[in-house]
This record gives sequence, structure tokens and C-alpha cells, in this order.
Amino acid sequence: MERCGVARMRCGVPGPPAITARFDDLAPGGRSFALERPRATFVAERADQVMGAVRDAEAAARAGAWVAGFVTYEAAPGFDSALPAATWPDGHPLAALPLVWFAAFERRTEVPPGAGDAGPTVGWQLDRNRAWHERAVACVRARIAAGEYYQLNLTARLTAHLAARAAEPERLYASLAAAQQAGTTR
Repeated sequence: MERCGVARMRCGVPGPPAITARFDDLAPGGRSFALERPRATFVAERADQVMGAVRDAEAAARAGAWVAGFVTYEAAPGFDSALPAATWPDGHPLAALPLVWFAAFERRTEVPPGAGDAGPTVGWQLDRNRAWHERAVACVRARIAAGEYYQLNLTARLTAHLAARAAEPERLYASLAAAQQAGTTR
């Protein structure tokens, strides 16, 4: 069974994919739940499909479905054609990622909090160096101070090689959630 994305899916199998989405609040007193039995998925591969996918996901939520998914930064031109977005070269890990992906689920089930150990990692690598980061932070602060922006998100990508057992999506998710003590806003 191939596993895809942040939700668990069965890909390449006839019929609807078996998708579940899990949410863990590991703060004291937090609750965990899983969304199960997808009714529909809403996907945008191109900028001109973004608003339709978002509207369809919102309509499903308003109709009572539990909806979970994501919108990438690269979907920005789908909201406003004046906004720039990165494009990924063929073969890049993000090149095949849709701009928008949501699923509408039939039910929400309480589950025990996840906890796990993904096993050892081998050397986390940052895709930027310290000098780049310092210049970028100075630039962000200057532009906010000049009133060009109210808020900016400065991000970087970390990569690491995982032990074979850590590559299992559920184990990796549990390990990351436990390390971050993920909590939800109440």
C-alpha cells in the first residue's frame, strides 16, 4: 500500500481512496481525533481551479461534513493574479503537490493521543545558511518598519535521512507531534 501526503491514503487502488486525517492536542487535557470515511476530495492543480476547490470544501463544511486539507503558498495567484508564486522544476519533491487539497469526511472519532518514536535521524540539514537567514530577517524587519507589510512568514526547509521504520507516515507523525507537544487553540 502506497502512503501519500499528511493524510493516510491508499493510492492506485480501484474505488475511492482510504483516507484518514488525525489531529492530536498533546497539551495537558488535550483531546485527539481522527476524521474518517471521506465523502469527497476537492483538488486544485492549477491557479484557475483554486477558488472552486476552496468554495467546494467550504460548502461541504457548511453542510455538516468534517473537512481537512491544505492550501499551498503556490496557490496565491488563484486568489489574486497579482501575487507571485514559486514554480518547482520537474522532479522536485513539491512539483507534483496540488495547490489545494481538501477532503470532506463523514465522521470524527475520538482516539487516544498519539505518541511515538520515529527512530534516529541522520543530520538535519537546513536549505539556507546563517548569513542568508540574518540578511533575510533584517530585510523583513526593514520592510515591516517601512509599512510595506504587516506580517511576513520567513521559512526554510529542513531535511534529514530517517531510519527505515521512521519513514512510516504514522510513526513519523507521532514522533513529530510528541516532539512539538502540539496543542490546538481552544
